[in-house]
Amino acid sequence: MTPYWNWVVSFCPLWLAPNLITLLGLVAIVINIVTIQIFVPDFIGPGPTWMYWTFPLGLWIYSTLDNIDGKQARRTGLFPMSVAD
Repeated sequence: MTPYWNWVVSFCPLWLAPNLITLLGLVAIVINIVTIQIFVPDFIGPGPTWMYWTFPLGLWIYSTLDNIDGKQARRTGLFPMSVAD
């Protein structure tokens, strides 16, 4: 998946902090939790079909952003490639 993550991180501006990228990924999961709380608050019965498609989408967004945060840190110079300097 490294080529994909390298491609995605190329769209991130250099001023964007790596921790903010991780936080945005967490927001995707929180949106999923809020969505299920709104549409199926008692967890009984089915929810709308589109809601179930948002769960893999949220997980994909989270995993992508979680994996590019280190690449962004290296791009911005906040985390060097080696500490043996």
